Amino acid sequence: MYNNYFYLKRSAKELNSLLHNSVVLDIYTQEKNKLNLHIPSGEYPYRYLIISANPQSAYLLLKREHHKARKNTINFLNNLLPAKLLGFEIAARDRIIKITFEKFLLIFTVRGPKTNILFKFDSDKIQSFKKISNPDELITEFAQLDFINPSEPYKLEKTFDDDCELKDIRKTYPNISKDIYENAKILLLTRQNSSLTDAFENTFDKILNGSITIGFDENKKKVKLIPSVFPDAQNLIYNSTAKSFNEALQNYLSLHFRLFNKIELKKEIEKFLSKDLERIASKLNNLKNRIESGSKETEYNKIGGLLLSNRAVLHKGMEQVSLTDYTSGNTLKIKLDPKKSVQSNIDKYFEKSRDERINYRKSIELFDNTQKRYDYLLSVSNKLKSLDDIDELKKIKKELKITASAKMQNDENKHRFRHFLLDGKYHVFVGRDSKENDYLSIKFAKQNDYWFHARGLPGSHVILRLDNPKEPAPKNILKNAASIAAFFSKGKTAGLTPVSYTFAKFVHKKKGMEPGKVLISKEKVLLVKPEIPKNCEQLYE
Repeated sequence: MYNNYFYLKRSAKELNSLLHNSVVLDIYTQEKNKLNLHIPSGEYPYRYLIISANPQSAYLLLKREHHKARKNTINFLNNLLPAKLLGFEIAARDRIIKITFEKFLLIFTVRGPKTNILFKFDSDKIQSFKKISNPDELITEFAQLDFINPSEPYKLEKTFDDDCELKDIRKTYPNISKDIYENAKILLLTRQNSSLTDAFENTFDKILNGSITIGFDENKKKVKLIPSVFPDAQNLIYNSTAKSFNEALQNYLSLHFRLFNKIELKKEIEKFLSKDLERIASKLNNLKNRIESGSKETEYNKIGGLLLSNRAVLHKGMEQVSLTDYTSGNTLKIKLDPKKSVQSNIDKYFEKSRDERINYRKSIELFDNTQKRYDYLLSVSNKLKSLDDIDELKKIKKELKITASAKMQNDENKHRFRHFLLDGKYHVFVGRDSKENDYLSIKFAKQNDYWFHARGLPGSHVILRLDNPKEPAPKNILKNAASIAAFFSKGKTAGLTPVSYTFAKFVHKKKGMEPGKVLISKEKVLLVKPEIPKNCEQLYE
C-alpha cells in the first residue's frame, strides 16, 4: 500500500515542506532503477532524495545521510546544476509526481512496468531515466494532466450509494483500492460515518495525516505499511509506528529487507538440505547394495592363483582360458587381456583382489559415516520447519558450510568431478579422465588452489580448494589431499606413493600436449599412503 496514490500524495506533501527552496547540487545513478539527488542542508550536508523507479518498489525517500561511490556513476543534467527546488505537485487522479526546479521539471510516473523518471526542459524536450519508445505521446499526455498541491485535501466530487460495489467506484476513482474500500465499509457498518462517501473521506484523511503502522502479515506472508486505525494493523508482527510517511517508509524498507533476507536464507538452506538428503539417500542405497553383494576378494585371489599354477598353458594374445578349480572340480572361464603379457594378466587379478579388500572395507566405513551424516541432515531439516530466527538460520548455514559458489557447483555438475570434503571445510575435486583432468587443472582451478598428482604414475589430477586462499593449508590437510591423489592413481595398491603438489598457478599446458599432460613448476613431494582419509566425506561420486 506504500506506493498507492494517497501515500504518494502524502510523501509529496511532506517532501514539499522539507525541501521547498532547497538547492540540488548533483543528480546521478549508481544502482539500477534508482536516481539520487544531492540536496544538502546546513544540518545535513549529505542529505539525498532517493527516487526508486523499480516497478515492484517505487517510492521517494529522503535520507539524512548518503554517500556517493567513486565508481560506476552516471550523471544527469550537469549543465543545469545547481538548481533551486521550487515545489512538489501530484496529478489529480494519477500516480504522477512533478518536482519543479528553476531550470527543469522532474516527473516521476508510477505505472507498473512503465514506471519511470523524466526530465523536461527547453519547452518540450524530454530526457528519460529509463528508455521509452514514445516521448512525444508523453509530452502530450502531461500537458493535459491537472496537477494539484499535495497539501490539498482529497474530496470526492461524486457521491455513492452505501451498497455501491468497488468495481463501480473504481470506474470514476481508480485510486481507491480494496483496502480503502473495506475500511470505509467498516466505518459505515459501525456507524462512525453516516454515508459511504463520508467514510471514504474519513479514510483518506487517516492515510494522509494519521499515524502509520509497519509490520509483517503472517497470513499473507508480506510486510505491510497501513494506517494505524485500519483493523489489520493490530494483527501485524514485528510492528512499529511512525508519524511521518518518510519515517514509515524507512522502517518498511528495513523490515522488508531483513525479512526478505530471512526468507531467502531459509529457502537456500532448504534447497541445500533437499538436494543433499536426496544425494546421500541414493549413496546409502548404493553402498548397502555393494555391502550386501559381498567381497570378491577371495574369488579374484583364486583366479590369480589358478592362472599362476597354470602359467605354462598361457600365452600373450589369449582373450579367455578355461581352467579347472581344484577345490570344487568346476571349470572356470577366465577373461584375459590379449594386449597384456601373461604375468600382467596374473598380476591384474591379484591387484583386483587387493583392491576389493580395500574397497569393501572402505564401503562399510563409508556407509556408517554416510548414515550419520544423513541422520544429522534429517534432524536439521525437521528443526528448520519451525525455525524463524535469522541468527539461528545463519548459524545453521555456517554449520552446514553452505559456501560453494554457484559457478563452482555448475562446473562440478557439468564436468562430474569427484568431490570430497576434508574436516567439513576443505573441498577436494578429483578428475575422472584425461579430458576432465585438463579442465580441472587449467579451467576450473583458481590460482591459489593446491594441485596434486601421483609422481611419475598415471592418475587423476586433484585440486584442493580453501575457503580463504590467503591462509596456508594445514599440513595434515595437504597430506590428506595427497593420499586421495595417490588412491586415484596406479600407485593405489602400494604401501607408500610419492605425490607431487604445487599451486594451480604453476600448472601449465602447452599447445599440442596430449590430454591429461601438463607442465608444473615449484613442485614439492609428499610420500603418503594411498587411501580415502577418515576425516573425508564424499559429496559426489
